[in-house]
Amino acid sequence: MHHLIDAYRQVDTDLPLVIVGDNPYNPEYVKQLKGAADGRVLFVGTEYGEAFWELCANCYVYVQPSEVEGTSPVLLSAMGCGRCVVVNGIPENVDVIGEAGLAFHHNDADDLAGLLRELLDHPKWVNQLGASAKNACASTTTGTRSPSSMKSCLVECLRGSNSGANALARSPAGRAFDVEFGIPALIGNN
Repeated sequence: MHHLIDAYRQVDTDLPLVIVGDNPYNPEYVKQLKGAADGRVLFVGTEYGEAFWELCANCYVYVQPSEVEGTSPVLLSAMGCGRCVVVNGIPENVDVIGEAGLAFHHNDADDLAGLLRELLDHPKWVNQLGASAKNACASTTTGTRSPSSMKSCLVECLRGSNSGANALARSPAGRAFDVEFGIPALIGNN
């Protein structure tokens, strides 16, 4: 997450960086993140259900800065909501997004800052990437890497139903915000 905050400080924008989640296993790290953030960064804590889906569906860009990851249910959710996704360039993230999103060089805040500036300057590109992400999510089977309930949830999300979103929020997979290694972040819309 610190790579994202470092990158965001390099970007001239009024859009807030909304950091969703917490890290109860390492409160000192969260304290360091808050200390490194400027006034445009909002730490909203852990969000589930409707609040999570509202944030996910309305963000300008979803950033997954995790240094260690499996197949992230939150990343898949952002893709299913048609959001432009940017991920840390680790194989697990790159494998999930394929050509439907962008990856910054592994742990490189400067590269991430450059991508964010490009995305902020090119909203049509952001919309195209979001549509690609949604299409990729809709046309890809999750196979054995994710539980079938995740696939059902995403199908419901793509159909516009909230029941899938609520199922994810109640499922263990929906607790992805409480991971030790990262906190999902969104760059908000005006």
